[in-house]
Amino acid sequence: MAEIRKRPSFTPGARTAGPARVAPLIEEIAPLTEQDISLARAMARMLRATWGEFTHRKDELARLAALPPVMQREDHDELVGIIEQHRSKAAAMVEKISKAPAPVCDLSEAEVIVGLKHLTRLDQDCASRANERGWSKSTSSQGHWATAMLDIDRSLAIKAGRMLLPKHKKQLRNILPSFGRKRP
Repeated sequence: MAEIRKRPSFTPGARTAGPARVAPLIEEIAPLTEQDISLARAMARMLRATWGEFTHRKDELARLAALPPVMQREDHDELVGIIEQHRSKAAAMVEKISKAPAPVCDLSEAEVIVGLKHLTRLDQDCASRANERGWSKSTSSQGHWATAMLDIDRSLAIKAGRMLLPKHKKQLRNILPSFGRKRP
C-alpha cells in the first residue's frame, strides 16, 4: 500500500539555520503535486469503498475528497490525517481482537452474522442515547467495526461478534431464539 506522508509543520521562531533544518521548511512551502493530491484522493476512495459507513470521520473524508482538483495544503494534510487515523484505529482493533482469548459463545457463525447486522441496524444513534436499541456505549465502536469486518476478515469479525453479542442477549432473543440455551 502506498505511503502518504504528512507535511512537516512550521514553528514560528524556531531556529532554521542549516540544511537539515531548512529542507523541511522548503518542502512545506513547495506546492502540492498532482501526484500528492491524486494519491490522497485514491486512498480516501479506497477507504470508503472498503469500510463504507464505518469509515472513520466518513463525512469529513467525503467532503475533503470532493474538493476541487487544486487542493489547499491544509485540506490535503487533514485528508491524510484522517486516513492515518483510520489505519491506526483499524490496526489497534485487529490487534485487540486477535490477542483476545477465544470467546465462549453458543452461537453458530450464521447466527453471529445475523446478530451483528441486527444490532448495527438498530444502532442508528451510535449509542449516543441509552435506549436499549442496538449496541451499547461500551460495545458500539467494536460492534460497528465487527460488522464492517464481515466482508474484510470474516473469521476476525465472527470472533469479535462472539465476544460482543452475549452482552446483548435480551435484544437478540427475539431473532435468535436459541441464544443462551444449551445446545444438545
